[in-house]
Amino acid sequence: MVIPNYIKEYMNKIIDNGYECYLVGGAVRDYIIGVDNKDYDFCTNMPFDKLKNILPISIMKENDHRNTGIIRSNEYDLEFSLFRGNNLYEDLSNRDFSINAIAMDINGNYIDYFNGMDDIKNKEIRLIKDSGIDNDPLRILRGIRFALKYGFSIDDNTKCKLIEF
Repeated sequence: MVIPNYIKEYMNKIIDNGYECYLVGGAVRDYIIGVDNKDYDFCTNMPFDKLKNILPISIMKENDHRNTGIIRSNEYDLEFSLFRGNNLYEDLSNRDFSINAIAMDINGNYIDYFNGMDDIKNKEIRLIKDSGIDNDPLRILRGIRFALKYGFSIDDNTKCKLIEF
């Protein structure tokens, strides 16, 4: 994936201040699949008070799960969130499905701890953690929606977790 220059500018502002910044989630997944996506999600370890000072964030959300800042840029939404955990691995491990747990660095390199790229290639929806449904029951609907939207199947273990719930 070639990250557009205006996106790299935002990422560079974070990286130049000594922090990490990765493109994650749907934008990466959809690029691999070959589907257009106008929402870019990023995760970073930069504290939010510093993030607000270097980026033109127009909307801030704070909740129990994570802090998020949104930049509306042309027809795109850029969403910056703090790591869910202490590092990128923990952040990605707290996502729902392997296809949504792929990150990309500023140079366009994929970081895929949970074999999401293989699952995209095999057209399969797979939970990262068996407890994923227990922590967020809406993931049941997300899994079904992704399967229908992309023509993917749901792996047997994930089906069992969906049915058990």
